[in-house]
Amino acid sequence: MSSPKIYRLLLAGLALVGRLESNVRADETSAGSSTNLPPAMRTVIRSEEVLDATNAKPIQRAFFSSGTNQFAFAVPGDFKLDATTPGKIILTSPDYSGFIAVQLVGPVDGGGAGLTVDSFRNLAMEEFPEGTIVGESELRVANHGGPAYDLRWKSYQGAQQLAFVGFVPSTAGVLKFSLLSNAAQFPVNQMNFRCLLRSFQSNESGKLEILPVSGAS
Repeated sequence: MSSPKIYRLLLAGLALVGRLESNVRADETSAGSSTNLPPAMRTVIRSEEVLDATNAKPIQRAFFSSGTNQFAFAVPGDFKLDATTPGKIILTSPDYSGFIAVQLVGPVDGGGAGLTVDSFRNLAMEEFPEGTIVGESELRVANHGGPAYDLRWKSYQGAQQLAFVGFVPSTAGVLKFSLLSNAAQFPVNQMNFRCLLRSFQSNESGKLEILPVSGAS
């Protein structure tokens, strides 16, 4: 079984990948206009009380924005949030068995018409270079859909690792959602990941309004 120390190293690796990816995107666009890059993401965490519930823990909700685009999602219970990597939010499970990342990769010209499935597949492999794609599907978030990939590989210690990464084009840019987990805890981490996706909201259709959460619902 992998120790918390190993997963802290994985978290550091995810942050490093994010920094490298940002550098690559900057290099690729340096020959063109710098306005093609999305504005820096700003992240705020707010605590919300659960209505009509006794002794319920407050819900933590993450709000992030890029220019005039605003987004929000509920943080899975007891997950730790790190927004220090530019353009990327990383959430770590309490036992360090799973990592969720939410990222705004870049702008989409023409509604994403210039992007191909191969482009997204390559980005998935860049995110998890040790992995092999074992499945493809569609990820739908906030009324948008895009390609998603399941990956699998073994760590240096021989532990089975599973990952999921999906790309959802939006008016703000390509939103990337990813999950990294060991095989033993994957069902639990996947459930938390899906809860995050279901709670994801944007202001694309108007003002971003968050409805109170009720313990009776």
